[in-house]
Amino acid sequence: MDSFDWVDHYLSELGAAASLEARFQLYGEYIKQLGFDGATYIFAPRIQYEIMPHLPGIFLYTESYPLDFLDHYRRDRLDRQDFTIRKVLNGETASMDWREHELSGELSAAEVSLIQLARENYGIRNAISIPTMLDARGAAGVSIISSKADGDFQQLKQEKMTRLVGITRLFHASNSLDSDWSLHFTLSVFKSLSATEMSILNYKATGKPLKNINDYLDVKYSYATNVVSTLLKKLGNTNSDQLMYLFGLLNSLNNLPPKKPPESM
Repeated sequence: MDSFDWVDHYLSELGAAASLEARFQLYGEYIKQLGFDGATYIFAPRIQYEIMPHLPGIFLYTESYPLDFLDHYRRDRLDRQDFTIRKVLNGETASMDWREHELSGELSAAEVSLIQLARENYGIRNAISIPTMLDARGAAGVSIISSKADGDFQQLKQEKMTRLVGITRLFHASNSLDSDWSLHFTLSVFKSLSATEMSILNYKATGKPLKNINDYLDVKYSYATNVVSTLLKKLGNTNSDQLMYLFGLLNSLNNLPPKKPPESM
């Protein structure tokens, strides 16, 4: 099967997959066909990494991904020493080879130690992270892993990197138009807010004066003011305008149109 037929077949199966998780497992099957071992995918809404950094990221992972590493990563909040996250949030759009960056001398000791941990303790000898999104709403990316030695991995990259990047971006495009994608990754943010906080924030998002809240909700103005003040302190003393801007972006993620299949490359 030539590359165009292969991608068309991938697109057809991607469009037929019934859920976000099914689409990602399909993506995992295709990267295996290319010679890679497994992958993770993450999206973080902007409100999460700007004013709710205490919330850990939510990952999708292929069946072949070493879950012990992912558990370790989440348990010890290793995202705080992950160079790929730092670079993506600073605007990086190019693919990032973990080993190349480890040897570059440009990473911190903590960032290097994370790469070494993955290799020495969990068999992730090489990996590539591909940014797929950074805009006002949030950031997303895929990390693809391999147990191949450096030389073999570089050969694999040379032969298959273009296809890998292509199907990765098509996977993201197919999901970022779908409401089940946004709900999967934003649910933890909404769950971190109480029902009262949500009601007040949704009211504030209408643009109506907070002093009139009792006309619409069974909430007194003084109580609403205290709730907002407490929430702002809980979120690192952010200001009300920033909170409402980010909350509005978060809500926009959950008002997406029905999913449309991505166009062929």
